[in-house]
Amino acid sequence: MKRLGILLYIGVFLACAPYADAREKNIIRVQCQFFKFYGNLPGTTSAKEQIWTTDEPPEKLKNKVTVFSQGEFELGENKLEFKKGRCFWNKTEIPITDPKKLDLPEAQISWINSPEILLYEHSSGSFNLASKQPIQYFKKRKDGLFELKEIELPTGLDIEITDADESEEHGYIDLADIIMTMRSVERRKKIEGVNLSVGYPIPGEQKYVFFFRLRPGKDYGILIRPERERGEGGLLIRLRVSSTRSDTFRRKDKPPPESVLRHAKIFVPHMEVTDWEFNVDEYRIICERGDEEYEFDVTPDGELTELEYKNDETDIEENANRMAFRGTKKSIAVNEVPNKALATLAKAYPGLKPGKAWTAETIAGPRYVIQIGEMAFYARPDGQIQAGERIDKGALDEIDPPSEEKDR
Repeated sequence: MKRLGILLYIGVFLACAPYADAREKNIIRVQCQFFKFYGNLPGTTSAKEQIWTTDEPPEKLKNKVTVFSQGEFELGENKLEFKKGRCFWNKTEIPITDPKKLDLPEAQISWINSPEILLYEHSSGSFNLASKQPIQYFKKRKDGLFELKEIELPTGLDIEITDADESEEHGYIDLADIIMTMRSVERRKKIEGVNLSVGYPIPGEQKYVFFFRLRPGKDYGILIRPERERGEGGLLIRLRVSSTRSDTFRRKDKPPPESVLRHAKIFVPHMEVTDWEFNVDEYRIICERGDEEYEFDVTPDGELTELEYKNDETDIEENANRMAFRGTKKSIAVNEVPNKALATLAKAYPGLKPGKAWTAETIAGPRYVIQIGEMAFYARPDGQIQAGERIDKGALDEIDPPSEEKDR
């Protein structure tokens, strides 16, 4: 089988086949996101359809490998969820390309990398995550005492996809014979007179072979725990496949249509569109200037579904479903809303008029809240609209002030 020379090493993409030859071919993108978890990862998982098979003996995979389409994991007061084809951290979707801004509890779970493979249908590809991990162990001295020592050992994961095939009739993508090779501490040297597994670490490899059948654009999870070192945690892999044929992957040389870009031009005319991406059924349009960033989620038909604001300098994020402090929202007349905000909404929604309006205290200070159609928006006192979302997605929900959250 012809191999497509596309490899990814620690997030570095090397394309050895010319893109021009692939313009008429179906391109399949395989995205992975790797998280390292420590200790146990309490939670529940399920799969509503048959999404994987393997020729591995059942005893090899029992309690070691779990594949799922839905999952919920509790990490103290935090929650990691796989639901509705997406992955969420405390109800906020995790960007699959770069989740660095997430406030993860590093003692429990940490992000490693987010590589991807681009391959032509009926071709193969692979990537390698190579790293070194400091491992502590005890060494018994001649005087009978124990000395704590540390050594760096090679760890990581290799994934090879031997074939990728898309079925238009049934609406899924087959990843045939995914070979996963995981390098980790396999066992410990025994210390005479000690029952605990604290001796010198001995590295080893664990190899698994899978067949995945996945819906394009949906997120799936894979939990891999070490063979023997049960208390040392393991890997959580988020897996997503998309393709040009299913229209869940659109290349950067085909920019969004004007009907999708219009919202950015209306809400932030003082900023330029600096980036965009297409995931499953929506575009994400990104406008950046200095420390400020606005993100617009827009359907291919031009419907705005969400607007978010981020500021790296102040570390403030304005998300409509996590904005208004409980008990601070007060109803006002629509004509009390700043004219700039009303003018922006009139351009964005010609033929529609705001139905209700409020003032509210939020994580970012005082805001005007305006309901128009099925959306609700949050505007600053100067009239600049900062955030918005569909009402049925929680745009009018209220949250506890930070002081009250700490008291709970």
